[in-house]
Amino acid sequence: MIYGNQIVLNRGNYTSCSINILGATVTSWRIYHKEQLFVSRESHFSGLSHIRGGISFVFPHFGPWCMGSRHGFARNIAWSLEQGPEKLENGDVFAMLSLDRDDYTDSLWNYKFKLMYKITLCEQKLIFNIYVENTCENFPFEFEILQHSLFKVPDVRKCEIIGLRNCSFKKAVKQDETEVEDREIVNISARIDRIYAKVPREITVSNMMDGGTLKITRKNTYDVNLWNPWVAETKQIKDLGMIG
Repeated sequence: MIYGNQIVLNRGNYTSCSINILGATVTSWRIYHKEQLFVSRESHFSGLSHIRGGISFVFPHFGPWCMGSRHGFARNIAWSLEQGPEKLENGDVFAMLSLDRDDYTDSLWNYKFKLMYKITLCEQKLIFNIYVENTCENFPFEFEILQHSLFKVPDVRKCEIIGLRNCSFKKAVKQDETEVEDREIVNISARIDRIYAKVPREITVSNMMDGGTLKITRKNTYDVNLWNPWVAETKQIKDLGMIG
């Protein structure tokens, strides 16, 4: 179903996913009517800025960018719906979105490309397939991609993140220093902004909604950004709002 700028994948049994064409941002993921994602009430949906929260698509650069706004341009502009929403024989529902280079992207990053982004809603999981095509044979390019995900949890201090032990990481404020995670279970009790490198294929986060566990499984991506601004920095991010 399509409602204005929202693409809704509905699997039935109160399980659904909403995608805004602005940035191809996943703005809602409900499992048995329980919301899994955080989207700020102060977020903009007008196209003047990216949507704050959900699962946003960062491309072609992660972090501060000398060529344009932070985290590139893909999350700031409208994508096109290529296919769907369409239900599969097993009951899963998917949609395919795309983003092509245009005059605006050329003004920031002068490479010819096409992104294809398939989002599949299953009974208790979301599957993302990302395809990046260089549409010019003569000019290769490098890029970075991040699915910037903000999850809704009852109490972040009780979440336990498993799978980062022995991974090296850099703090956002100290990019020139590398440390190694020595904890089997990582907890969050203060501001954190770390980029973990060469992370195992699967990590888990416990004590999500209703005490459930989230498994994040990746293929052909190797780094993980662990971020929580905590109280003081949250107040400085105008469109984030206070997180309870």
